[in-house]
Amino acid sequence: MPHDDALVITLTVANHAVHRVLIDNGSSADIIYWTVVQQLGIGQEKLKPFLSLLTGFAAYNMIIGHPALNHLREVTSTYHLKVKFPTIEGVGEVKGDQVVARRCYHTSLKKCPKSALLMIGSLGDERKLQLRKELAKPLIDVPIAEGKVVKIGSQLTPKVREALVRFLQQNLKVFAWSPEDMPRIDPKDIVHHLNINLEVKPVKQK
Repeated sequence: MPHDDALVITLTVANHAVHRVLIDNGSSADIIYWTVVQQLGIGQEKLKPFLSLLTGFAAYNMIIGHPALNHLREVTSTYHLKVKFPTIEGVGEVKGDQVVARRCYHTSLKKCPKSALLMIGSLGDERKLQLRKELAKPLIDVPIAEGKVVKIGSQLTPKVREALVRFLQQNLKVFAWSPEDMPRIDPKDIVHHLNINLEVKPVKQK
């Protein structure tokens, strides 16, 4: 302490110890890599297709989001790096591994490999290709105010496009169109923090 490390634990899944499991209260998904599923011997017939693209999870074997946390009635504390949950014998507790958490953090800073693009569920190559083509469709320029243009997907239906444009027009104030639209933010509201070792001497580079 003090620290800003993520809550990373080891879980027993299908009678195997799975390391580098991220407890993420802000995630709306529970994620496990396909290679991990294969190593655990979990049959493909137990998987249900879920058509979605996710990126940037290369550092972990699993991510436990709020669906699983709610189902297990878990209470997390990132400050104490602990997870507590009810059991038939009382309150269970899992402690986070601070060393592994920092390793995962440094791994996530490296260039994300192609394998980090995840297709959740059991999808054939033809369906994967179709989804990639849908996501690769070009954007179109749409004016939402005088001199203010945004880009939206060209594949949207007229009804969805109209609703989206109307929503953007109603929320013009959230856009920063120029540096003048970005005044100084009080650090009491929000501040960007670099998680670095304060004992390391800064090095000036060319």
